[in-house]
Amino acid sequence: MFENILTPSDQLKKECRKLTEHVTTTLIKRPSGGLSRLATKNNVIFNTNDQNIQLVIIGGSRTTTCIYNQETRELGEESTSPTPTLDDREILKSHIQKIYKGASTLIVNFAFPVKPTIRDGKLEGVLVRGTKQHSLKNLVNKEIGSFVEEVLGEDVNAIIINDITALLYGFQEREVFLAGIVGTGVNFGLTQDEYSINLEAGNYSDFSPSKSTLFIDKESNNRGQQLWEKAISGKYLKDHFNFWAQEYGVPKRLTNSTQLDTLTEPKARELGNKIIQASAQKTAVTMAAIAEATGFNDFVLEGSVMWKAYGYFDQVTKTLYDLGHSETSCIESNRPFHNLIEFVKYSK
Repeated sequence: MFENILTPSDQLKKECRKLTEHVTTTLIKRPSGGLSRLATKNNVIFNTNDQNIQLVIIGGSRTTTCIYNQETRELGEESTSPTPTLDDREILKSHIQKIYKGASTLIVNFAFPVKPTIRDGKLEGVLVRGTKQHSLKNLVNKEIGSFVEEVLGEDVNAIIINDITALLYGFQEREVFLAGIVGTGVNFGLTQDEYSINLEAGNYSDFSPSKSTLFIDKESNNRGQQLWEKAISGKYLKDHFNFWAQEYGVPKRLTNSTQLDTLTEPKARELGNKIIQASAQKTAVTMAAIAEATGFNDFVLEGSVMWKAYGYFDQVTKTLYDLGHSETSCIESNRPFHNLIEFVKYSK
């Protein structure tokens, strides 16, 4: 039962070949298949004499922040709060004001599609589009760092870095050149020559969406965008479950994707396992395609779905093997502030 939720092996191989072509084209010619090539030069110089820097991680579901002391190299107490639905600039403004700790310099890991630029010698990010439920509609094509400085005052310096770029910075010393995030959202990136490349993989679109993915897209506020993310990410797993539960007459409904790990009724549990496996298959296809296109095999990966969803990692590993990429390895990153500290270190 529920077998048609999973993608057959031959179809996975076709999807992998197609995605490999798009990654290759994106890296050497032009963006292809909904992918992007948002490049940040790895030797961006940023010097500050401030002893204390506020590190901020604004993700799709939560925001975490703390103070980093450059002199002692110590992190202060972390503060975590839900990320509100960022419909517009006023909501983001209010959120920034609430989490601000008074530092003159902020480094913001902004988990949304931003085009890297340099502004006044600082790494800046121009918002490309919103994702998931966060439309950020009147901030598209605007400089997020400039906006943060406008909110907090002229004496504040704000540096904006995408989450994939930060993850790549965090593992430069270990020479890990491929990175992925599979949590509330989905994204992948890589190091190419002197640049960290954000592929915005969640926006990949040249595949055959499942019935549940098409339904989720139809009901979303960003139709036609982030289709790969809608097929994979933790944000939408509960919606996949609820769609197929309706189709197959399973009475259980979920309000949160984490409930997939708590299902006890046999049919609901079986369906939940299939939903997790279907997502993991696509994550593995993404990894195999990027490995094939680049010639590298080691990924650093973070995200609650990748490392906490029951059976997810095992299914990724199995699918990689089926795709002929058993040598592809996964390294867990569970210290996101470490990535920002490494950015400070490498930016000197």
